[in-house]
Amino acid sequence: MSAEVASWFADLVPLSATAGEADYCRAWKEQAVREAYPEFLQAVRGGGLANSLSQVFIAGYQAAIRKTFPQVALPGIAAFAVSEDRNESDPLPGVVWRPHEEGVLISGYKTWVAAIAQVEHLIVKARGPESGQSGYFLVPVMLDRVHLEVYPSSSRLPDLSQGKAFMDDVILPATGLLDGTGVAEFGRTEALMIYGAFLAMVWRRSAQDSAEKSAAANLLLELQHYFLEPSATADLQALDKGVQAVLQQLVEGQWVNDQAFQRDQNLIAMYSRGLRNH
Repeated sequence: MSAEVASWFADLVPLSATAGEADYCRAWKEQAVREAYPEFLQAVRGGGLANSLSQVFIAGYQAAIRKTFPQVALPGIAAFAVSEDRNESDPLPGVVWRPHEEGVLISGYKTWVAAIAQVEHLIVKARGPESGQSGYFLVPVMLDRVHLEVYPSSSRLPDLSQGKAFMDDVILPATGLLDGTGVAEFGRTEALMIYGAFLAMVWRRSAQDSAEKSAAANLLLELQHYFLEPSATADLQALDKGVQAVLQQLVEGQWVNDQAFQRDQNLIAMYSRGLRNH
């Protein structure tokens, strides 16, 4: 067992197995998000706290957002809101921005916000008044003209609160416009951060001398190297295969009777498809 990997979890205070989303997010803010921690370690510590794949998703997703927008200080739960209504008949208007004397004015709907019951900040993609003027804006959900609606339980990750956001002519300072340079890599970053959180949960929940715990530790070290040395050549396909092999061992082995895990385990396979497209 890697002493380095063990050190990442040494001071974590585990949650009860029945801890829900609010309890998890509270513990995540207290134990995973610290200024001194790089985003990968935040994902790993968040995964170490997780008891479900919904919580794994939150940990990896939050780390990916912070990696993508490093210029923003985000002490709480954030959502990267890009999805808009695709209905052919009378779709909800998507988000647009236009200049305002106090900065910018944004208005419209985003139709998928993760962990919406806990979210404190939205990073919203908005189209500009002219072609080619799209931008990314930081929107605190506490603003009066930001409205959130929680959807009924979803078939995918039903333990994760999900919903939509409506911005009703919200005024933002010009400083709310963010650098979107890292957005092109968000898909890969999100997949790898979620892998890190998943492997951390596997490491914490697996028996001391099990093959799953050993494999999780080795893969975590490979992921750490990737994030420490992003310019180095990394065999992400081999890493992906390793993660999927661990998943299959758990599906057929020690977590075969974990109904929530069996229900949600397609999340990890979904991100495998995403990595193959990069």
